[in-house]
Amino acid sequence: MGVIVVGDGDQAAAVERLRSELEERGWFDDDQKQQPPAFPERVGIVTSLPRDAQYDIQSMTIPKPSVPTSVTNGIC
Repeated sequence: MGVIVVGDGDQAAAVERLRSELEERGWFDDDQKQQPPAFPERVGIVTSLPRDAQYDIQSMTIPKPSVPTSVTNGIC
């Protein structure tokens, strides 16, 4: 009897192959990274239902109304 792949084995392997390829290209090198802005002009959130992230972000941005916030549901 051989090994039967169950679950996300193929998907995890594909992600690992992509990660390795991008790492070889240097995409994860420190000199490629950018610092986030100290004061963002806008904040975007992609989340799934239920939207706990939306409520967390909105509760943090209420005292900062000058930062526009946009929340979009992810594709399921």
